[in-house]
Amino acid sequence: MEYSTIERCQGESENGIIYKMRSLYNRFEHISDPRKSQGKRYSRVNLLVLIFLAKISGQDKPVEIADWQGTTQTN
Repeated sequence: MEYSTIERCQGESENGIIYKMRSLYNRFEHISDPRKSQGKRYSRVNLLVLIFLAKISGQDKPVEIADWQGTTQTN
């Protein structure tokens, strides 16, 4: 049996897998949100994207992930 995580709308190049624009955001939209409505300040999808980007940038601890956005900005 042949297994692949590449969908029909994707491809491969010498640099890696090619994804459709906004595919990460669209995938995160399908994850259910366990938070209660009271106290929600940020979109679940935006939080997941920021956490994902911080993680692939090497930020592993919650405090590092929380501070990551501020460290990526330049003066």
